[in-house]
Amino acid sequence: MRCIVGCDPDVGGALAVITFDDVGNVDTVMIFDCPTKPVDVNGKARTRVCVDGMVKLVRELDLPAGTVAHLEVGGGRSLYASQSCFVQGAASGQWLGVLVSHGLDVRLVPASTWKWALKLARRGQMRDKNASRELAKRWFANESNQVADALKRVKDHGRAEALLIAAHGHWAEGRDDTLSTLVKVHITMAELRRACEAPIVID
Repeated sequence: MRCIVGCDPDVGGALAVITFDDVGNVDTVMIFDCPTKPVDVNGKARTRVCVDGMVKLVRELDLPAGTVAHLEVGGGRSLYASQSCFVQGAASGQWLGVLVSHGLDVRLVPASTWKWALKLARRGQMRDKNASRELAKRWFANESNQVADALKRVKDHGRAEALLIAAHGHWAEGRDDTLSTLVKVHITMAELRRACEAPIVID
């Protein structure tokens, strides 16, 4: 089985597994919400990723050794509180340990890298999380009705981003198949649209 994995490690994120058939077409798409558990933080109930649940999930998937997993890693931002940065970093580190310990080849990708590459982020504009869902549905919902159902709610953007992280990583590594072509065409068309939107300056 040839497959790739994408992981949005936040508590609202997901693990996506995409398999391919013998000629390189997407065969199956599976999405699993990040396992979570309630914890006490300074006397307040908070939700955090659950390492035991993550281990159980990855073990049951029984992915082939060496399967490439693209894992998003965050970074400190001026608008983020230090606690938020810590929680994000801890979740990424926990997923990294679980994936590596099960024989996966983990590739770390900054959130800004894949979002800018797929034109889901733009300087001076707030990010539209619905854009991630719409793009993931366009690429993957035709593979399974379950994908469309899994992405139908606004809060399902974490599931969508897990799929997009996998797709971006697959394309960025120079793969030559239908999924990489979808990514390439999307990027090219987005760049053309933005070029057409640019103001014309006449000296």
